[in-house]
Amino acid sequence: MSEIERELILSVLHDMKSGGMIRRHNRKSVGASLWVKRLPREGLDKPKKFKVETEDVSLKGIGFVSIRRLLKNERLVISIPYKEGGGMLVLSRVCFCRKLPMGGYRYGVEFEDQISNPSGLTSIPDKWLKIAGDAKLSDEILGTTAEAG
Repeated sequence: MSEIERELILSVLHDMKSGGMIRRHNRKSVGASLWVKRLPREGLDKPKKFKVETEDVSLKGIGFVSIRRLLKNERLVISIPYKEGGGMLVLSRVCFCRKLPMGGYRYGVEFEDQISNPSGLTSIPDKWLKIAGDAKLSDEILGTTAEAG
């Protein structure tokens, strides 16, 4: 077994457990691109928007892959479009980060709040901006085999 195959298997096993306990909510595999917007925080004054590739979703959160480095407890707004137009904005918090052997990062985020987004715009509610400013961020990466970039 190659090192990459070993890391992928360990990654899957790690995703099946959280803190040594079996996950409370079933995951459904999803392969879609979504727009994510970082909320302002110290050292990042202007919200940044970028695309992520989703891997799975549950009632309480979503897993995705990105080349961008995010911080644990950082708040993100995920834009979920509807086929008919409009959609939903979801406030999320980064719960874990793992550096992938092939490059990039695997994230797990927890849903915290949501609002309807009938116009399809990504205007962030003031109450979400305040929550983002209060977050205690960390640069924790789990299951790494290489230095974070």
